[in-house]
Order: sequence, then structure tokens, then C-alpha cells
Amino acid sequence: MNLNERAPDDEILSLAQAGDREAWEALVRRYLAPLYDLAIRITLDSSSAAAATAAALGRAAQEPGGRAPELPVRAWLLGLTRDEALTQPRARSRGDGAGETASEPASDAQFSALPDDHPFAHDPEVAAWAWQAARAQRPRDYSLLDLAVRRALTPEEIATVASLSRGGSYTVIGRLR
Repeated sequence: MNLNERAPDDEILSLAQAGDREAWEALVRRYLAPLYDLAIRITLDSSSAAAATAAALGRAAQEPGGRAPELPVRAWLLGLTRDEALTQPRARSRGDGAGETASEPASDAQFSALPDDHPFAHDPEVAAWAWQAARAQRPRDYSLLDLAVRRALTPEEIATVASLSRGGSYTVIGRLR
């Protein structure tokens, strides 16, 4: 099947879960980078992040009915990756060659991926400081903040992927921001 790069996620996922290898490859191409990015920000280690990303994609392939119909494919995949990354050991320093230790700040480029409409999106120094401070949070809390701010998931989507109540999602995200 010839998949258009703009094909809807739901259509690609349906084809992939029905065994269409080209559809699966299209889905992986579309989401591999953001899934790995989330995983490495949680685990702080490239091998743990790769393992978490692979496990999340494996779960997506094996659990065709695992996604709530109202949940966008992107949010579902990010949620699977978050779950898998939280089961990986968290590194005390970055093991991905980024040169960061627990006491050394990350580069601005690593933490400046804020949405364009975010108040600090165009101030890399403030963005770097804010994400460095966020890194002091527990991995579970950091992952929720990342999903809300960097990935722009709605509180309802976060509640679904993190198994929180809707009100709990608003409370946790509000506290973390």
C-alpha cells in the first residue's frame, strides 16, 4: 500500500495492526524521534531510552485494542513510552555522551523545545533554567510536565495515559507548572 505522509494516524495504526508492514514503518518513522526524546528525558540514558522506546512500540504492535478510541494515536504512543521509560533505571548522569553530569547544566538546545506560543519559547536561557529545575522532579512528575508543556497533551489525554482522574491531572500539572 502506498501511504501518504499526511495519512491520519488512526488509519495508519489500523493498517499496521492488521499486519501491513509499510503502515507500521510509516508509524515508526512518524513517531520514533519524539518517543525517544521523551524516553531519554525521563531515563537520562541512551540505552535505557532506546529500550523503553522499543518496548513501547512493541506494546503498540501487540495490543491493538489497548488504545481508548477517543485517545489520539500520538498521545497513546507517548503514554506507552512514558510507562516503559519509568520502568527503566534512571541514570545519575547522562550516559548518552551529552557531557552532562548531575551538577552540570544541560545545553540550551536540549531544553529549548517549548511550543512556539509558550511565554519562554524564545528565551533559551530561561527555558534552559526552567527545564533544569524540572529535572529535579521525580521522573513520574517530570514526565507529566513534559507531556503537558513540550508535547502539548491536554489534561484529559494526560489523565488517560497516566491513569489519573481528570481532576487529578489538572491538579498535578498545575502544581508542576
